[in-house]
Amino acid sequence: MACPGRVSSALRKVKGVTSVEVSFAKKSATVLGERRLCASSGQQDLLQALRKAGYSGKVLSAKTSRKQVNGPPQSSRLPHFYFPR
Repeated sequence: MACPGRVSSALRKVKGVTSVEVSFAKKSATVLGERRLCASSGQQDLLQALRKAGYSGKVLSAKTSRKQVNGPPQSSRLPHFYFPR
């Protein structure tokens, strides 16, 4: 599996992740998912998944957005990571 695929696959395995966008050229990934992912414990889960895939990383930003999805508003979190090899 190519490197971006390994990063994406590793992050998708973390509980609460619904979407992952990886830019290997920028060495970054953006994660969309449950609210808990922006909490310190959720960020640590994501960073641990990166480490298991063979990458180090750090959180660049963690933003909260609220969006309507066919019903009551649902919270989404967008952790953004930098992952140098």
